Amino acid sequence: MTNEQTAVKATYFSIASNTLLALVKGLAGFFGNSYALTA
Repeated sequence: MTNEQTAVKATYFSIASNTLLALVKGLAGFFGNSYALTA
């Protein structure tokens, strides 16, 4: 695997994990009635 392929894989992994974490954070804020987590 070339350096470019490794960088692309790392970028996609980062985007996916950040999206998942944001979704979990938003749901936790919504169900926990926390305005700080949903802001």
